[in-house]
Amino acid sequence: MHAVLLGETWMAPKYSPGIQEPATAEATQHLRFKERDRPVLRGVFEGSANEELAELTAGSKTTNATAAK
Repeated sequence: MHAVLLGETWMAPKYSPGIQEPATAEATQHLRFKERDRPVLRGVFEGSANEELAELTAGSKTTNATAAK
């Protein structure tokens, strides 16, 4: 509770095995994001609301085509 009150993130270890460890370059080597993904990822990391994230993708033809299906 103290960590949360200080603004830190806390997750019960039994619900998050292994994800609290820092990622290594080797473990994330397969991750490749396109340029259009970066603003959305930045928004997620900054805590943006879903509506704000949707606005970031509003101009994407691929997103619009997928949503129309």
